[in-house]
Amino acid sequence: MEKECLILGGLVPDIYYRVDSWPQRGQDGFLSGEEVKAGGCAVNMAVTAENLGLRAHVVSCVGNDDTAAMLRKYLKAHGLSERFIMAAEEASGKCFVFVEPDGERTFLTCKGAEGLFPPSLADEIKKELSASDASDKTGRMSADASDGIRKRRFAAAGITGYYLLNDDAERIMDVIEELAAAGTKILFDPSPLAGSIRPDLLERMFAVSDIMTPNLTELGILEQTTGRPQGFFTGGADGEGGWTAGRTERPAGAKTRSAGKDRILIVKEGAEGGTVFYDGGSFRYEAEKCHAADTTGAGDSFSGALLYGMTQEMDIREAVRLAARCAAKTVSFVGPHGFWKAEDVTGGKDDR
Repeated sequence: MEKECLILGGLVPDIYYRVDSWPQRGQDGFLSGEEVKAGGCAVNMAVTAENLGLRAHVVSCVGNDDTAAMLRKYLKAHGLSERFIMAAEEASGKCFVFVEPDGERTFLTCKGAEGLFPPSLADEIKKELSASDASDKTGRMSADASDGIRKRRFAAAGITGYYLLNDDAERIMDVIEELAAAGTKILFDPSPLAGSIRPDLLERMFAVSDIMTPNLTELGILEQTTGRPQGFFTGGADGEGGWTAGRTERPAGAKTRSAGKDRILIVKEGAEGGTVFYDGGSFRYEAEKCHAADTTGAGDSFSGALLYGMTQEMDIREAVRLAARCAAKTVSFVGPHGFWKAEDVTGGKDDR
């Protein structure tokens, strides 16, 4: 069975408008070019993962309305999975995106069904993790069963910080912990609203995450929200200590770091690239040079490519280079994501 991943995050339509300039408060202005796409961080990540060849399942509720029908039609038209898209009585949410001439964007979201995570949705995921015939007498999943899930089904899972703002965040966190216990590798993208996530949920995410991808501002928010000292996540100047330390035993003399085996912190700095921290060191990476038509979804595409790298256990330097290329490819489109072929970002070469 091919490797697959889960991406937990809200599914909403992104409704795009072009705005040449913002009016003063209380005054009039003009919009142009309405365009509607299936959006939300999760589907943006899923599209990049699928473009690279990794089957990705978005986990989200949608309403039982025309908006949900449009979302499902969009997913089906592009061959995206609906396996864990569940209907709810609440109306579907919407995200309004205002794009300025330089590609910068402003978001206003009307929350809806995507903010739900009912027990039935959690149960659907847990069914995939059930392996009663491979459990030991204590009822715990055997090492063989865990390895089988990791290799054949959900090799990785991505979670956006926005999703942990849901009223059902406790149930979401329980599912994430079960996935991690079953051998699924976890990527956590905190989001700009990380400071609104309950500190106890953040602590639980820190415990199970294999890769975290905050930007510089979000990193400071994580430290402040959880009462961590400055530099806790990045460790010392040489990369020693901090959140990345002590996760994985490695053979003596090992020089590479895997996107699927090591605890890794990636601090994003937009067009300036960023820094990757791991137990024992760090390195800078550069952003790909490109013309940005719309910066929406760049970070999501970066994370989607990392999920692919995690399932392939790519060296982290190669995985980050691939992620940077995918982010650059995404911003060349107007909208939160674009459909392209893997060779468009790899040049036909395997990055592993």
